[in-house]
Order: sequence, then C-alpha cells, then structure tokens
Amino acid sequence: MPSALTADTSSLGGHDKTVRLWDRDTGKLVRIFEGHTAWVHSVAFSPDGRYIVSGSVDASLKIWNSETGKLLATMVGFKDNDWVSYTPDNYYNASPKGDKYVTFRIGNKLYDFEQYADIYKRPDIVASILRGEDIKKAVAKVEQDTGVEVSKVSIADIPPPEVVIKYIKCGERVLEPEVQQVDCPEITIVAQAIERKHGVERIKIELNGKTVFEKKGLKQKVYDIKEQVTLKDKENTITLLAYGTTKVKSYPQEIHIFYKEELLKGMSLPREKRERERERERERKEGHTLISDLSLDKQKVTLYLLCICG
Repeated sequence: MPSALTADTSSLGGHDKTVRLWDRDTGKLVRIFEGHTAWVHSVAFSPDGRYIVSGSVDASLKIWNSETGKLLATMVGFKDNDWVSYTPDNYYNASPKGDKYVTFRIGNKLYDFEQYADIYKRPDIVASILRGEDIKKAVAKVEQDTGVEVSKVSIADIPPPEVVIKYIKCGERVLEPEVQQVDCPEITIVAQAIERKHGVERIKIELNGKTVFEKKGLKQKVYDIKEQVTLKDKENTITLLAYGTTKVKSYPQEIHIFYKEELLKGMSLPREKRERERERERERKEGHTLISDLSLDKQKVTLYLLCICG
C-alpha cells in the first residue's frame, strides 16, 4: 500500500477509510485522520511536510494539516472536468460550471448553491486556508456584510427566506398559482416572503428573466406581497425571490402563465379599447350564461366555472 515519508514520520492510508501518521523511529502512532468515506488508496506529504494529501475511492482528495490533524479542504473532480473545493466551514470555490454540483444541507432539506453563494462562495478564503494564512479578516468581512457571526454559528442558524404564493388574480378572478391560461394582460400576485430568524431585506419579481419589481430595505420577518405584473408574451414565467438580511436567498418560486390567442391579437389596442371589445363580444353571445363559484379555505383557492348555454 503506498505511503509517503519525511525524515521522521510516515503516513499510510488504508481500507478503514483513515490516514495514519506514524513516528518512524519509535513506531508510535502519532495521529489518525478521519473523513474519507471509502478506502484511501494514496497518501503524500507536501515538500515542507506541513500538509498531507490523501486520495480515496470516494473520488475526493483531502488536504490535512499534518501537525494538528485538521482537515483543511476537500477537492472533488467530475467527468466533465468541472471541480469543487470546499472547507469544513462550508466555504468553497468551483470551476466556472462547477457550482451545479454544490448543495447545502440543513437536516433533511437540501438547498441550491445560489441560495448561500453570497456567504460561502469565497475563493479567497479557500486559497488562504490552503496557504496556511490567517483568515480572520476575510471572515470578519463576511460577518460585516451579513450581520451573522458565521465563525460562531452553523449553517442551520442562517435559514433561507421562503416565498409562499397564495394566489393570483386575473381581473376579479382568483386563480391558483399553477400553470394558467388567462385572457387579461395584468396579473396580480398575492404572496408572502418569510424569514422569521433574521428577517427579509429585499424582494424581487422577474418576468421572463427580467426584473419588473424590486423593493429593498424591508427588514421584516414577514412581508406581504401584492403586486401587479403586465404580461408581454404568449408564454410567461413570473419568478419571485426573497433575500434575507443575511444575504441568503429564497428558492425561486415560479408561476407559468399563457395568454389566450384572442388576447394576443388585441395586444396593440389600448386597455380601454380592449375592454370595450371584450364587452361587445360578450353581448354578441346571447343565451350564454357564466356562473362562477369561488371556494376559499386556508390552504388554497379553487375556482369552478360552469358554462350553461341556452
């Protein structure tokens, strides 16, 4: 089994998923390095003996401080040549497309890398750790920007905000926030942004990837959203985002809305004229009665439409 030697110590990796450091002269076991999840197949010292690098069947390289036994960083490469390097404190760096392999876990919940990137994607901190430099100033800057003592709390103490879409309105009709086909150009969104520990600092609404509404400086643990969005295309994706005071982002909540064809044909008309055209169309359809029954409860809004033709 491969090993790497310095003047007075040797290191060895094995099937027990650990790296072991021995004193060559006395044969005494100096330290055990634990962290791999599979057989360790290769071990090497840095030229100055300060670091140990171990490779494992778990597809990772780990870099350890040989004197303290502390794990400094883990590096993982992927088949598409992307890579991720991360520290035990969640700071990470990645190749240009490597972020897609990064998720954060709190309990049984997984969170997308974008939600925590403003705090933890810190190539400068990862590089400083690997160079053996003091990272106190860099961490202090993170704490100043976020208002959270990241050096003293775990990621579980920095929850992401949550956006809850209650319902949408098309004119006076209340619709569920699911894929909808509508015949009105203005959609009203009723939602809440929630972050009960640190508070919501900012909300943003995007239409087909472009920001159409943004509000900052909220600093509220629950913020009620009621905003109107003007649809512009046949297929529309409305995205709601909330940002905590900690700079952690919510998972994007999306609403997919489709125009009806008859609306598209009248898009160039002024709003008042479109309303008159729709009124005339309703008057032409004699004997046509529309009965709507709106059922509301705390969980959802359901709209039932019954068409009775005479």
